Amino acid sequence: MTRVALVVLDTLRKDSFDEHFDWLPGDRFENAWSPTHWTAPAHASLFTGLYPGEHGVNSKSLTFNYPGSTLVEQLSNDGVTTRAFSTNAYASPSFRFDRGFDEFTGDYRMRCRAGHTFDWYTLINDQERGFSRYLAGIRGCIQSENTLESVKYGLLIKANEEGLWSPTDSGISEAIQWIRSSSFNDDEFVFANLMEAHSPYLRLPDEYLPQFGSDTIPDHPTIEHTFKEVNEKHLQEAYDCAVTYLSDRYRVLFDELIEQFDYVITVSDHGELLGEYGYFGHNYGLFPELTQVPVVISTGNHSGSRSTELVSLIDIYVTILDLFGKIPNESQGRSLVGDNRSEPDAYLTQSFGLQTRLLNRVDETFDIARFDTPLNGVITTDGYGYETADEEWIQTNTNKNLRREMQSLLSGLENSPTRSDSVMDEGTRQHLEDLGYI
Repeated sequence: MTRVALVVLDTLRKDSFDEHFDWLPGDRFENAWSPTHWTAPAHASLFTGLYPGEHGVNSKSLTFNYPGSTLVEQLSNDGVTTRAFSTNAYASPSFRFDRGFDEFTGDYRMRCRAGHTFDWYTLINDQERGFSRYLAGIRGCIQSENTLESVKYGLLIKANEEGLWSPTDSGISEAIQWIRSSSFNDDEFVFANLMEAHSPYLRLPDEYLPQFGSDTIPDHPTIEHTFKEVNEKHLQEAYDCAVTYLSDRYRVLFDELIEQFDYVITVSDHGELLGEYGYFGHNYGLFPELTQVPVVISTGNHSGSRSTELVSLIDIYVTILDLFGKIPNESQGRSLVGDNRSEPDAYLTQSFGLQTRLLNRVDETFDIARFDTPLNGVITTDGYGYETADEEWIQTNTNKNLRREMQSLLSGLENSPTRSDSVMDEGTRQHLEDLGYI
């Protein structure tokens, strides 16, 4: 019997994790890095053990169309029950991240688009308010797989739209209830993505909110705010409040998981810029505040250690297969469990420019297009080096020629072609707008 849970604390910076998650037991990897700076390609790397250039998910190709077998598909094919709870529109069925999962659910917005309830978002977008839309909604609920759930989600969407109700948080409370209500099999893999550290940072219970008004910071700080005045102190305080809440609630969720699972792997997919270098959000750059991430592997005995060995999120793919006794496909990563593991010399970080939706959203008076350029970086046992849109090479902690190391790694990659994306449904579009991507 093997049960493994992988929890992604979306947008959690390593320094904020160190400050707020000292309670989390397990083996901590203090020198861990993401291969990229945002959600979709980072998750594709978690599920393939490959760099973004290899699996093909990037800012210009959002759908998980990797032609090989993914982590979840390999586990499912070998009889492991696979389930997911996601609150992120990018890590969702809309972009094929449900591949191989027996169950894929999430917060109320995700469940509205899970295929088992009526698609309220498309109806609301396609028809004007009135009696005909009301009748169409009732008819759709009756014809759906789950009439009562369809009615429930329709009422929640309406109440939220009218300002009569809003969720307690970005989904972690619903994740706790989902775990408590689930019955797990002997061999089980569970994946969760939790968005409490993602903007808008103020979707919190009142007792966690900062004292300043929400109108003093942008709802979704991103690359465009490089050109605008931002109250950085308030922004940093709001992010810290969000991480404080995430830590408190994740303690509850973790306790539920560690009682039922042999291994709980806690990671972040990327960090966040809060004014460093004049930038905000995580849409641009390979700065260490974006690419260094927490990685903790916990077991039921609550023992743990701290390791400074070099680690990448691409290692998670091999690690999970190793825990299940499975042989991985070709991967750039290696297992983080076992006593005989060898430390690699270097890992890559990659960016493929800005998302087209962000470019289209920003006024032409802002010179944002210059940030729409591919970037690469490398993390070695000596230090970290990375490119910027200003054609600078920045490196830390060493005088060695890290750029040469990066170019050597890049030359050995077999890059995947950009593939066409699937058509986005209205619910996904609204969810991305709510997260500040549109």
